[in-house]
Amino acid sequence: MTTIIHDVLIVGAGPAALAVAARLREPTPSAVFTDAEHDRYQWLKKYSGRMNLRPRASQAHKSKCSSTSRRNPNRDDTIVSGNPRFDIKVVDSSGCEWLKSWTNNFTALGISHLRSPMFFHPCPRDRDGLLAFARETGRCNDCIEIANCVGKSMSKHRRKKRIAKGDGIGSSDKAILEIDERDRKDYFTPSADIFHDYCRDVVHRYSLENLVEQAQVASVDFGHPDEFDLRDHDDPGTKIFKVVTADGLIKFAKVVVLAIGAGGKPVLPRQLSAEEQDGACHNTQLPKQTFLAKNVMRKIRARVPTAVAIVGGGLTSAQIAHQCIENGVGRVFLMMRGALKCWSLTRRQR
Repeated sequence: MTTIIHDVLIVGAGPAALAVAARLREPTPSAVFTDAEHDRYQWLKKYSGRMNLRPRASQAHKSKCSSTSRRNPNRDDTIVSGNPRFDIKVVDSSGCEWLKSWTNNFTALGISHLRSPMFFHPCPRDRDGLLAFARETGRCNDCIEIANCVGKSMSKHRRKKRIAKGDGIGSSDKAILEIDERDRKDYFTPSADIFHDYCRDVVHRYSLENLVEQAQVASVDFGHPDEFDLRDHDDPGTKIFKVVTADGLIKFAKVVVLAIGAGGKPVLPRQLSAEEQDGACHNTQLPKQTFLAKNVMRKIRARVPTAVAIVGGGLTSAQIAHQCIENGVGRVFLMMRGALKCWSLTRRQR
């Protein structure tokens, strides 16, 4: 039997892995062309062979960089189907569907909105694809504006007033940059539901539904085919990857992409005893145990006075602290190496 050697093997099935797979299936990614070139190329591709495409004499001298609107991210003429450019395989330890671990983490931590602006998304066709998706589905109200960032210039009166107050931006004119931000767009963060639905739309658009296989990668080796006992390889002089899963399955690929995020074994000061493990957990165990250890969750549900210590000063630790307070934990201790960054917020900002 002929051994299958995939063109690309992606380890992980989160947003980054989806972005890689979609990019490999997209013949005209937006990063390569300007908006005007993109629209022109797609129009030529759609109507090629059906009409005379030569420009009229009166239009031959016009610039290609004239203002155009962004393309519709759901246009059928750019959906890739049938004959994909690359043989892609995706393996993920969480499940056999896209964004399984991402969904588990967001559910466990109760995250309602992403932290990134809306132009950070996995679709390679259009930078504003997620924004267009929110508008087309009538869900713009689910997006939250990132205030005081870009898109709104500050008047000189307001700038002087904030300098006089020392309101978080310094007490001298040098602390304020004189930048006109009026022609920039405001930032918005999408809800987790919109982002998830948009990712599903990307999966469907590029026919990526059946690529994900549940498997945990145990080892990755790189060498010549004869080192892996592959005698039927077309080019024995070209090195390939050998990927072995925890179940002993072997897969071969020309390219391996590790899109595993912050995966790996938890780093603990020492090995915890069985009794300690009943009351402690690592954030990498969130898909298995909500946001706290099982014993702690039982105490919370029984309304027993409980205290929780969180080690770490990152965004995940802050989210866990918030979840603890929201779920009735009496005392929460947040321990970190660096200094605690605090901002004074008005009641309206809260």
